[in-house]
Amino acid sequence: MALVSLGSPELMQRARAGDPEAWNDLLRMYRDFITRVASRWCGRYLSWGRDDEIQVATEAFMEAVRSHSEVSCFEAFCALLIKRRLVDYYRKTGRTKETPMTDLTLENEGAIFNPVMEQFATNEYHKALEREERLWEIQLFSHELSKYGLSFSELVRVSPKHRDTRAQLVSMARALAADGEMLKFIKDKCQLPVAALVERFGCSRKTVERHRKYLISLVIVLSGDFPYLKEYIPREGDNS
Repeated sequence: MALVSLGSPELMQRARAGDPEAWNDLLRMYRDFITRVASRWCGRYLSWGRDDEIQVATEAFMEAVRSHSEVSCFEAFCALLIKRRLVDYYRKTGRTKETPMTDLTLENEGAIFNPVMEQFATNEYHKALEREERLWEIQLFSHELSKYGLSFSELVRVSPKHRDTRAQLVSMARALAADGEMLKFIKDKCQLPVAALVERFGCSRKTVERHRKYLISLVIVLSGDFPYLKEYIPREGDNS
């Protein structure tokens, strides 16, 4: 799915200000996108005015417009939000989404049902969805990193090689992400509260500054909506 920003900052700003005409323009502009994302995740084609999932997806789209102030990577953010609101919807209603059917089970009179092929198609479908969602997360993560003058590609280079150092930094990042005041400082200033970190953790200023980029990247993931990227952060007590 191409991640092309269709809206304009001016149009989204007008919509956030409550301009009904701007909302109508955005919904008309993104109608196919909303349908495609929702249908893809639900495993069947959805229609406007018929399926409740479209209403859920539309509300998620409107939420995305209100909470995402930049057009850059908007589609990636919106697609993830639609998917997660649909997950909530199915959980609350107790419904289950449909899974794709193979050509052997579609419209071919007399075709023999093949459960192995059916399961294979379902597995491949979900794998494709997961790959797409991981791509969206990386797009969003890269966008967040750019606010701090960082890039996704350089994280491998700045990642500490020593296991104990990584564990210490992960512990510090978890504390930062859970501390509302410190997290606000980081997001508002786009920098680390170095003095507060030194005092709280008893580490040297040089250590914090040397690993600034790695720490910031951890905080972004831990404090954000990045479930797939969180999988790569060691849990407490995990020395791997």
